[in-house]
Amino acid sequence: MFLLWLIANPVHETFMSVECFPDKGLIKAFVTLKYTDFIFDYRFTINDDQHFDPSGKIDTTEILAGKYLVRRIQVSAGSDKL
Repeated sequence: MFLLWLIANPVHETFMSVECFPDKGLIKAFVTLKYTDFIFDYRFTINDDQHFDPSGKIDTTEILAGKYLVRRIQVSAGSDKL
């Protein structure tokens, strides 16, 4: 029974790393998530049923992904948003 549950249960992975370069006054954030998880969460969060071009050839894909990232990911130091 456990094996059936394990096979039927999809894996959802999201990785985020933040690098700080104080000498340059720069903070870089990297996010990696599965395309299907992104589409599901985008439609759930933004409530938008847009079609994405996974090849990235259509400019609207970059705009919609940026809209999602701005809404879902926030980096802050103390009370300041970065």
